[in-house]
Amino acid sequence: MANSIAYQMINEFAARKGVGVFPLCDRKTVANQLRVRVAEPSKIFQGKSSLCGPASFLYVSATDKPHVYAKYIIDLYEQGEASIGNLRVKPGADCKNYEVEYIQEIDWIGLASLRDSTNSVFDYQAVTDQFAGITLPDHLQEWFIQGGYTQVYNRTNLVFDKNLYTLLQAHQKRQSGYAICLLIGANLLSGKPKGNVPADHWVVLNSDIQIDGCPAISWLSLGAKVDDDETVYDKKNRFQSVYLGAS
Repeated sequence: MANSIAYQMINEFAARKGVGVFPLCDRKTVANQLRVRVAEPSKIFQGKSSLCGPASFLYVSATDKPHVYAKYIIDLYEQGEASIGNLRVKPGADCKNYEVEYIQEIDWIGLASLRDSTNSVFDYQAVTDQFAGITLPDHLQEWFIQGGYTQVYNRTNLVFDKNLYTLLQAHQKRQSGYAICLLIGANLLSGKPKGNVPADHWVVLNSDIQIDGCPAISWLSLGAKVDDDETVYDKKNRFQSVYLGAS
């Protein structure tokens, strides 16, 4: 039902005439890209930008409520401001007039607008504004709270690695219906055995976690003691995450 509402909104958007407040982004192109993302939210892609935080948030939003995501994009394009719940997004003029490169038009509109609107010091007005595009855990948590999500937890650490027990708790939360955003070292995605410190990339957990080929839930009975259990040290952890671009 939510998807059909979203597609109706997109069709009406595509049929309207005129250039929106993102004048360098073609209406029909944005509409086509929006249809793709409503059908498959993992197509939301930060490209070469540092917008992995907004990408993770909008992936979850588009998955849960595609019609809300569609309205968010359409309102931004046509009016220059939009809302997801109580989260108000209103990007600046430089962001709206950017000649988009290294990222698709719709993702610039959705991701860059969110980042630029909620930055208190630095403008986000180009893909090369890497520092201004960074999303800290507190910011991502606040977006979810304002976006209407309840029971939002922040258990990240920017300096030290979190332990296995924290990952097992994330697994348990996901099985209970929570959306899980992980802050990892991006070089883990290229097969490196250890991620960057401090962590530098947001991904969304998209599968259950397995340890040595078995569901991770079986290890939860150990509680925090799992981190001291030597039998776990040589086991392989496996899970899938939604890859929304490199930071």
